[in-house]
Order: sequence, then C-alpha cells, then structure tokens
Amino acid sequence: MTSRNWQALRLVQRWAAEATQLRHGWQSSSIGRQDQVRKGRGVRKTTQAIARDAFGLWISGLFKTVVGWHPELTFDQHKDEFFLVLKELLDAGRIRFVAPGADVYVSDLNSDPAFRIEDARCHWSIEAEDIVCHLKSQWPSDVAHEDDEDLVMYFFEMPSIIWVGDDGNYLAS
Repeated sequence: MTSRNWQALRLVQRWAAEATQLRHGWQSSSIGRQDQVRKGRGVRKTTQAIARDAFGLWISGLFKTVVGWHPELTFDQHKDEFFLVLKELLDAGRIRFVAPGADVYVSDLNSDPAFRIEDARCHWSIEAEDIVCHLKSQWPSDVAHEDDEDLVMYFFEMPSIIWVGDDGNYLAS
C-alpha cells in the first residue's frame, strides 16, 4: 500500500471517529451505565448505540466507534470490547461478514463480481464464535495504539462487514 493510500485510509478513520464524537458530544457520564442486556435480544444498549453510529462503516470504523463510546478504557480493553460487540452483533443478526475469498468486490479489474452481498452464498456461514476467534487470532500482537500501522493493515485485510438494516436490507462496508 502506498504512502498516499495510508494517508487516505487514516483520514477516513479520523472522519469516522470525529463523526462519532460530534454525535455524542463525548458524554462519558452515561458510558458503561447502559450495559444491561435487553430482554430477548441479547444485545446491550451500548452495543445497539455503537451499531447505530457505526452502521455502514468499515470494520475499522466500528472499532473507532467502540473507542468513541468508551474513552475511559485502555487500548486492550477497547480491543476486548470490540470483539464483544462483534459477537453480540453477529449473534443478533445485525452484521455478517463476507466469506473469505468470496468474489463480491467491484473494481476496475472486476466490474462484474460473481456475487452480490444479498446472495447468502457470499456470507461467511460459520458460527459467530468461530468468526470472532478467527478475527482475534489475526490481531497483530505488538499493537498498542488504535492508530498503529499494523492495526490499520489488520482492518484492511479482514473480511468486509455486511450490515443488516432494520428493514432487513444489506449494506456492505
């Protein structure tokens, strides 16, 4: 990846984080107090709010939104919360992932991919726990900050999130 691409990726991540800040005004007094699980849904209110704010963003934007909702946490705690949020959203059917290797990406070299995100054959159809375990196993071991280049590359290399809207329609990041 060229230096220019890195700069563009960082700029997009910064914009996503700033948008989250603007939406919440960093009202940290309410953070952590909404962690009760909603009956029948299995998703904490904080996770629901994170999903609302990150809807449609790349996986890196979801991580930045977790950070924005929990500024009081350490980096390692942000990582743990991020994986918990992923698991909850997968279990609740709010997100899916594109299966590794699935041909869904449009580019100059691939104007007509084999699948569209609406096609379940391109969804990663393994258990949520297994997806999260895979994502955890790929996490770079020496990362200590959210803007670390290895973490940026990690997010770039992970499968894309497919967001599931309230209406059941899919939006890929």
